[in-house]
Amino acid sequence: MSFAGPKQSGWPPQPNTFNLLYWSRFALALFCAAAIGFGIHVLYGRGWAEAYVQAAAVAGRLPHVHEPYPTYVVVVAFVTELLVVAGKIAAYILLRDALPGHSRLTKGLWFGLLLLGMSDALIRLPLMNYVVGNPVDVVFVQSLEGWLIGAATGVAIALLVP
Repeated sequence: MSFAGPKQSGWPPQPNTFNLLYWSRFALALFCAAAIGFGIHVLYGRGWAEAYVQAAAVAGRLPHVHEPYPTYVVVVAFVTELLVVAGKIAAYILLRDALPGHSRLTKGLWFGLLLLGMSDALIRLPLMNYVVGNPVDVVFVQSLEGWLIGAATGVAIALLVP
């Protein structure tokens, strides 16, 4: 990845320069997008939707499918995961030339870190689990699954995609 010379997208900014307009727009996009996502999470996900689901549970309208899940539930979960991974593969194909490193393994590790960074598994969920009072060992065990998924899928995609 070269940081020499401007690119059409404006990223990265020229070395040794500070572009106030660029970084102001970056900060504006960061805060607005975070506020929109957090607002939807709080007002809808933790508000109306949660109350609606609780009312449905009290009324006895929720299914009684419990773990271990029946085979059809596992099959549907796997098939729909294929759609998620197809999106990750498309993103990798678009980004692979811009990822640091020369080997597929290195690019896969960077892509896995990027996948983690785009989700809440890397920092937000572990931090929130700790903030609400979970012990550090429990936070680690809860978080490890997300960390492994990001890294392993990033490497697998990089090694296997033509």
